[in-house]
Amino acid sequence: MERKRYELEADIRYGIGKESAKKLRRKGLVPAILYGGNLEKSIPLTLNSRDFEHLLSTHGDNVLLDLVVKSEEGDDRKIAIVKETQWHPVTREILHADLTQIALDEKVTFHVPIVLVGEAQGVAKGGILNQVLHEMEIECLPTQAPEEIEVDITGLDVGDNVQVKDIEVGNEIELREALDQVIATIVPPIVEEIEVEEEVEKLEPELVGEEEES
Repeated sequence: MERKRYELEADIRYGIGKESAKKLRRKGLVPAILYGGNLEKSIPLTLNSRDFEHLLSTHGDNVLLDLVVKSEEGDDRKIAIVKETQWHPVTREILHADLTQIALDEKVTFHVPIVLVGEAQGVAKGGILNQVLHEMEIECLPTQAPEEIEVDITGLDVGDNVQVKDIEVGNEIELREALDQVIATIVPPIVEEIEVEEEVEKLEPELVGEEEES
């Protein structure tokens, strides 16, 4: 199924500099820039903060944008993806966004989140699930990029792991990770330290008694 595009309006941004960006953010706007594709030069933009955050929270950073660039000359539609988003470390406000124009018939590199599904039998035996790889780098046509990659861990026992080579994503998607890269593993439960602590607790009353006698 072809991946859906989501419409997002953007206005041409004329002001530049830190003070101009602060004023825009106070108005609920995100300073952004669009580059790439057949653009002769980058285009400074402003995005509605609420709309942009909603798209990211709902569809992730790999959302495929049907960008409507509004200017005095009229509207211009462009297909774009989010290249980078800068967030405030404390308030989590979006400070700036980099958008890249793409062509639907040209392959693009994406970083897609990995979602583990199923309940590993090793976990039921007391093992601990350890997810090593949280996103997968892939290359494909924009409309073929999944929003997430599901990895089934149901059959994993204690000591087992699932690697990149074990997953199937279809011939239209090229995996850019090493095939022997571990995605998730089930490690044995840690019991040795607990047993040592229990032995120490058993000995402590005897040691206290010996000190009192001395």
